[in-house]
Amino acid sequence: MITKSILHTISAIAVTCFLLSGCSKETVNTLTQKESNADKNSVFAQQTFDQEQGIVDGAILTPGSFKSTDAGMAISSECLTVTFNLAALPMSATLDFGTSNCLCSDGKNRRGKIIVTFNGPLRDSMNYVSSTFENYFVNDNQVIGTRVVTNKGHNIDGHLNYDVITDGSIIMANSGGTITYTTNHNREWTAGENTPLVMADDLYTLRGSSAGITVTNQAFTIVITTPLVWNVSCSHIVSGAFDLTPAGEVTRTVDFGNGDCDAIATVTVLGFTFQITLPG
Repeated sequence: MITKSILHTISAIAVTCFLLSGCSKETVNTLTQKESNADKNSVFAQQTFDQEQGIVDGAILTPGSFKSTDAGMAISSECLTVTFNLAALPMSATLDFGTSNCLCSDGKNRRGKIIVTFNGPLRDSMNYVSSTFENYFVNDNQVIGTRVVTNKGHNIDGHLNYDVITDGSIIMANSGGTITYTTNHNREWTAGENTPLVMADDLYTLRGSSAGITVTNQAFTIVITTPLVWNVSCSHIVSGAFDLTPAGEVTRTVDFGNGDCDAIATVTVLGFTFQITLPG
């Protein structure tokens, strides 16, 4: 979704390109389209995998038979069924949204399964949870790959922290191309640890790096420069910043603000800062 603010960003970058390098109109159009795709695709991929991990966390932290409409679930759906197999190691859980789109409380349609394996409660040090996806779609975008979360114990601040390794891709609906995405992150549980049955008060801080390839086949890398804060009750990252470098292009800084639960971020490139609206 290209908003007016993103279009303003593209126009401003084009003007800057003309002023600084005298590049042609064709070069400007190519440059700005790549930059727009890298900005949007990287944020979209990170949000998608983080939100799906939130669903997995809810299931693993509340082992047993349950529907996601139980009180405290941040993302709920009447058609999500969670089935556990706890008889042998590694244990497993199947999160089944059914074969038809099901509208969830975050406004997204989901279908298919998330298959989870784990060796014990994720709150215990060195335990892990591994998630894969089976015919799994979010708003008709197919999510593929593996995500492994490993508990590293409590840090110096007394917060549980987890290493998060992602190796996945998103096949966009309507032949919109494929985003590939990998992460090497550390996720710190900064609030909500003492209320494990309630996800809505959870707050996480993310550090590390990631990389991927956009729908236009351009590689990119991301290095988090100010820890990213994810409030589970919001649809977007609420604060923090990272440096994004598309292959062959200049680095730009994406800043999510100071904690407001909104869809606004800023992009700074070539000394100019522009506001963008994040994809839903």
